[in-house]
This record gives sequence, structure tokens and C-alpha cells, in this order.
Amino acid sequence: MTIFFSKINSFQKSKILLLAVFVIIIITNMFLYLNRDSEKISARISHSRKDASGFTYDNAKNFIYFYYYTGYFPLASMNDSIVYSKQGAMTEIEENGENLIMEFKHWSRLGENARIFMFLPYAVLKKSPENPSIILANTLLFILALMALF
Repeated sequence: MTIFFSKINSFQKSKILLLAVFVIIIITNMFLYLNRDSEKISARISHSRKDASGFTYDNAKNFIYFYYYTGYFPLASMNDSIVYSKQGAMTEIEENGENLIMEFKHWSRLGENARIFMFLPYAVLKKSPENPSIILANTLLFILALMALF
């Protein structure tokens, strides 16, 4: 091993070390993401804050359907029986316009509308915005932050 490192200069050593650290960061965090148990986590949470708006997931998830299929934002539907497809979204717009809303519990008025992008990695991975999650986006951003910090 020492013969290998003696033949390469210090710049190449640092590149190899940096690459190794990045690989370790990615593998470790993806392992943690894939082996999480959401039910255990939510069972341990006995209360939630109601005094800060935060992401307000329950309100935000209503907007990803139309954004994913049509790109329209802010647009949501009060209809509970929506069909998860591009054609279903267009049909909902054309035939059930009375059920369309642009505001759900003041979520889009609170600003920071870029929060809708947090749903996209999961929706793209699952090829559907049904039962959206922001955990994958949080994991990816955490990995990028660790890599930038290192």
C-alpha cells in the first residue's frame, strides 16, 4: 500500500481521500434513509408544534398533484377521487372546475412557494405524486450539505 501512495503526489492523494469521504457520506446516509422506520418515528412524537407555520405538510401535499402533472401552481382540488395521471389532472381542470382552489388554509399565501419542490424527488422516483413525502429531498439536501461542509 505504501508503494502505491509513494508513487502518487499529494494532490492526487487528497483527491482520492475526498472521493472516499464523499462515497462514505453518500452510502451512510442512503443506508439510514432506506432503513428508517417511519411508524416508529411518528409513534415517538407525542405532540407537534402548532404555533409556527413551518412546512405544514398536510396543507402543502394538496398542491403537488397539479404541479407534478401540469406545472400549474398554486392549484389544488377539493375532489377526493382524483385520478393520478396527466390526463386525470387535465380532466379534473376541464370538468370539475368548481372543485379547484388556489389556496388551502393559507399555505400558498405564507410565501416560500419553492417548498413545493421538496416533493419532486419522491414523486419523480415513484413516478406519481400520490402519498407525497419530503424525506427523500431532506436526505439529498443533507448529503449535499455534508459534502459542501467537508
